[in-house]
Amino acid sequence: YSLKPVEGGPVPTRIRLPEGQPFTLAGEVDAPPPIIEHDPVFDAQVEYYIESAEFELPVRIGSQVQPGTQKLIVEVRFQACNQKLCLPPRTVKVARTVDVTAE
Repeated sequence: YSLKPVEGGPVPTRIRLPEGQPFTLAGEVDAPPPIIEHDPVFDAQVEYYIESAEFELPVRIGSQVQPGTQKLIVEVRFQACNQKLCLPPRTVKVARTVDVTAE
């Protein structure tokens, strides 16, 4: 589902950067345009994606970070449903390495 909460609807996707790493979120998450339809199960207008979606996150590097390879961890909470059932919301952590260079 999209990032937009719907009262009485499915759990919206949430994307965040956990604390304790040298990166912070530097603005709003950029999401692709979702499919928008009335869902009879929720009796609400919902926004969703089919199969996958790519989100862009503006990230700020902490001022004390040394040049070199750093690990960026992104935490994503989402829910998947079909016409018959919804799976419980799930949270996954995605890790990537980032090469930090000196200016």
